[in-house]
Amino acid sequence: MFKIGDLDLSLFCTCLLAWVAVYYLLFYLFPTRGAEWQCRTITVSHAVVISFMAGWCCFIQGPWPLTDAGGPNTRLQIVTATICLSYFIFDFSWCLYYQTEGFTMLLHHFLSIIGLLVTLLVGKYGTELVATICGGEITNPLLQLRWFLRETGHKNSLAAEVVDWMFVCSFGFMRLGVGTILLYCYFTQPTDNLGRFGAVCIYSLGVIFWVNIMQFAFKKYSGKNRKKRTPRNKSEGEVTTNGLNGVKSQKTLNSEYINSIPSQGELKRANGCLNFDKKHLVHRKRNGVVKQDRL
Repeated sequence: MFKIGDLDLSLFCTCLLAWVAVYYLLFYLFPTRGAEWQCRTITVSHAVVISFMAGWCCFIQGPWPLTDAGGPNTRLQIVTATICLSYFIFDFSWCLYYQTEGFTMLLHHFLSIIGLLVTLLVGKYGTELVATICGGEITNPLLQLRWFLRETGHKNSLAAEVVDWMFVCSFGFMRLGVGTILLYCYFTQPTDNLGRFGAVCIYSLGVIFWVNIMQFAFKKYSGKNRKKRTPRNKSEGEVTTNGLNGVKSQKTLNSEYINSIPSQGELKRANGCLNFDKKHLVHRKRNGVVKQDRL
């Protein structure tokens, strides 16, 4: 067993390989799903497992982060931090490869990796670290659930709206409510400058995320934008016949248009002249309303 400080390299490598193995196993079990679907499935799994472990460290085993931060790492804190470190390296590498995340999320992952490494290499800060992990990861399943609902075509459903507000409220409560209390108590304890610097960095990122979330919520749920939102039970390409009486697909409209064009034989009168009196052609307006006009 090779160790550097509290970092058990054999445990770290085992966890990292486990995340990679599960990732490719998901491709085998669900071959129709894309890479981001599989990665977010792993993200949910990590969030559930690590939130339980970090919560156990804080509330059951101790030490209590509001009064006893800055002490040496316990064995469970070391295991929790090692599992979390292996996941963040896996996810950070995936994000860099597929380039799906912006600068703020990449910075969050980078600082998380640095914080986890420092905790394991120095041998302390485990108490405050697992408290931060618990508060940060406990809202992650809701974030991923929002993405899964959007990908499965339920973006504007009632369930998606409920999940949106649950995520907004829980994120604000944990990051700004509990996070502010934890940061204040951390500065009142005899902690060193390195730990305080890390705490301020993570807290500041949480504030940035909160501002972005509130901007999204205001844009999506403000009264003006809610009126513009259209129900999702109509698939793209569907157009109403008169704005009120149901829906017709684009394929049906094209078929009706072709069938409405009279043949030359139908237009001829008995005397051989073309008859335009009773025939109609279908014209579609730009606003999607379809009507029939006489020639």
